[in-house]
Amino acid sequence: MCFPSRKDSLLKVNLERGGFHCFGCGAKGGVIKFLQLRYGLDKKGAIKKILAEEGIDSSPASDSEEKPKPRSGNPKSAHLTFDQVKLIHNQLLKNEAVLKTFQDKYGLSRETTEKYRTGYQNERYVIPIETEPGKWTLKEHKGQQSKGAKVSLYPANIIQEDLPFIIIAEGEFKALLLNQLGFPAVSGTGGANTWKREWNSLFTNLNVIIAYDNDEPGKQGAANVANHLKGVAKSVKVIQWPSYMDSKERKDVTDFFVALKKRREDFQGFLYSAKEIACDLQEIDGVRFIEPAGFKVYHDRVEQIIYYENKQIQKPAFYTPLFITGRALDIDFGIEDVEITFKRDHKWKKIWISKLLISDAKKIIELANHGLPVNSRNSGKMIEYLAAFEAFNMSFIPKSFTSKSFGFKSVGDKLVFILEKMVGKKAVQGDKEVSVEFFTEPGFERFVKAVKPEGTYAKWRECIGHALKYPYANLAFYASFAAPLLRILKAPNFIVDFWGNTSVGKTTVLELAASVWGNPHREAGGLIFGWDSTRTFLERIATFFCDMPIFPDDSQTVSKLTLSNNIYMLINGCAKGRANIVGVRHTSSWHTIVFSTGERPISESSNDGGGVARLISLYGSPFPNAGSDFINDLKTGLRKNYGHAGAKFVEGILPILESTDKTAKLQIAYETYKRTLSLEANNEVGDRISQYFAVIKLAADLVYEILGVGDPVAARESIDRVFENVIRESLNDVDVGTRAMEYILSWANANEASFKGNTTKSFGKWKEFEYLGIYKSELANALREENFSERVVLRLWSEKEWIKREDDKFTCVRDGKRLVIIPWNVITEFTNK
Repeated sequence: MCFPSRKDSLLKVNLERGGFHCFGCGAKGGVIKFLQLRYGLDKKGAIKKILAEEGIDSSPASDSEEKPKPRSGNPKSAHLTFDQVKLIHNQLLKNEAVLKTFQDKYGLSRETTEKYRTGYQNERYVIPIETEPGKWTLKEHKGQQSKGAKVSLYPANIIQEDLPFIIIAEGEFKALLLNQLGFPAVSGTGGANTWKREWNSLFTNLNVIIAYDNDEPGKQGAANVANHLKGVAKSVKVIQWPSYMDSKERKDVTDFFVALKKRREDFQGFLYSAKEIACDLQEIDGVRFIEPAGFKVYHDRVEQIIYYENKQIQKPAFYTPLFITGRALDIDFGIEDVEITFKRDHKWKKIWISKLLISDAKKIIELANHGLPVNSRNSGKMIEYLAAFEAFNMSFIPKSFTSKSFGFKSVGDKLVFILEKMVGKKAVQGDKEVSVEFFTEPGFERFVKAVKPEGTYAKWRECIGHALKYPYANLAFYASFAAPLLRILKAPNFIVDFWGNTSVGKTTVLELAASVWGNPHREAGGLIFGWDSTRTFLERIATFFCDMPIFPDDSQTVSKLTLSNNIYMLINGCAKGRANIVGVRHTSSWHTIVFSTGERPISESSNDGGGVARLISLYGSPFPNAGSDFINDLKTGLRKNYGHAGAKFVEGILPILESTDKTAKLQIAYETYKRTLSLEANNEVGDRISQYFAVIKLAADLVYEILGVGDPVAARESIDRVFENVIRESLNDVDVGTRAMEYILSWANANEASFKGNTTKSFGKWKEFEYLGIYKSELANALREENFSERVVLRLWSEKEWIKREDDKFTCVRDGKRLVIIPWNVITEFTNK
């Protein structure tokens, strides 16, 4: 067979079928035939060469060993156990002559030898490698690996994210010697010219120093490693060996320390003077990039490079240049998007897509709809190319942070606040300033527009000044500023509910609170929306406005049951977990204060008592005795000037949060307010709502400190008056058990005939002067009609001894029937009230 010495020779290789045909001499055949002709080998020698290149031990068994007999079924595992590794290791330790030769030759101490369990067998030093827990393979020094072993980095556990640098050496014992001297180092187990692409990511953002041998294979190997790590590692440098290390006896790390007897400090100087490999940047139409290994990028296509023996073959992969030109990390969910750039109709096209889409050969085909020339045949190659492109260009691809919701976010170690744009200074990550870009979630464009400021801050201050003299309006105003403090103080969500007859200023007080953050006018696309929204919308709006207040209006427009369910979701601050086809979807959570209005108190939507203690219920006009002119002027001013104060307030909070001492003082002030209010209330409901009034009082202090708005002393006194009023009203409210008993006795009286056998439908038994007995199912139906919980009511009645119990049941047997028995003395007590 003729080779490159003849210019007119042509060799055709079929990679898919594994055949060749030389048109110069006419030779043709398969892989084995090719190797025979190429290297002058017989058939056995060609097969042995293939096995050697694949890392398969082809050495024949000795005469004293029996050749393994073929057997059916799965072959026995080639992995060694830890006990077998220790046995081989002990063969080195027990042979003092061999051990001394080993130490003298490689400079490795006994401690290092024992730490890495270096062994000795068949007159060769061997390196044990743990491929998975409890499973080991052997690598002969300067020899083959045991059957089943794969080329790997050694020792693998050295690579850590926080290393100041990592050395890549040429040879396992050289890596061990460097580690022994305090230099973190690894080596591939496949020789100088072997480097696997999947190793690249292990060196992301690390400072890499290559210390390969000072010979031609070492220099070529170092260049190969550098080409792989350019754009992945933070820096890639190569040690510059001195002129006296250019002979066969003095060319590598071992020779430097063992033969030349150099010290650790001498080698340290090489690290300082190591030469950085310049990135070989390509450029196509202004896009600068590092060409990923295995591919060649042209103006109209990308070709894949395939190696066959020592020859390089290029095949078209797909017909467009393709780049990743941006990365965006969603700081709420940790999901990453990428911007890909490619040519369509001879013009550059850019699209943002999910990282998942370019990581799956089936999913990436969807991008054909966007004009990307991807199909079922080239999708795998495109995925491979994009993965390699990202790995090689990681440090060059611009990275940004995105968010689809407002509120506090953590960027690196810094807390920022998103309000359509980032409030406060930019965060710093590493040595770069970063900011967060806001992407509007579909359907929420109205609310993003609503938080943009209008008018002037000065006119807004003038407008709200007269409203703060009214206690309810004063409370609403400062409660709006309190929402960002909930997360900081670990305070719970709560509701401020303004209720009463129409046209008393309830919506106006909502507009006053909303104007702190944005447009308050509901009909003009403002922040106020209706309670008659879906549960999903309320969940999304609470997530969207996390760390901010929300403003649902007109609670009477929805049923009690719907309202009750929505209230609990909002104040609990967490949505239901939902599953999707790839796992459990992110569960939304939020910190918020809900401002509500209605003609009836929202506490009536729930009859179990829990909701009553999670809200501040305020009846009547927020602006008592204020004329219509005042209300109209206030509305007009708020609808023209809004959205300035919230951002200024948050900007003033952020520096406080950066100081541990100042944050601790805030928390102490909050606990002090809460404790004082709780002592004043001296009842369970008051103890709960004291934490809501405490955070509002603290907000009033901060508003004055940061914005200079209002009088903090007058604000606290006004808030205290509202607190006293709410406590007084709560004392007038009867408990759930009492309300339920009053309702059931009234219901039973209205259905007396059904208890005395005068109708076909029986609800139980009414025995005059003894008891009222009700079937448990009928009682449950009656309670459910008024949104009472049957379980809660029966437990409360039992505790008050308002029902008889038998056998730990809430029912008793009377005349063969099991009934809930209300004694006559209880009926008399309620009748005489």
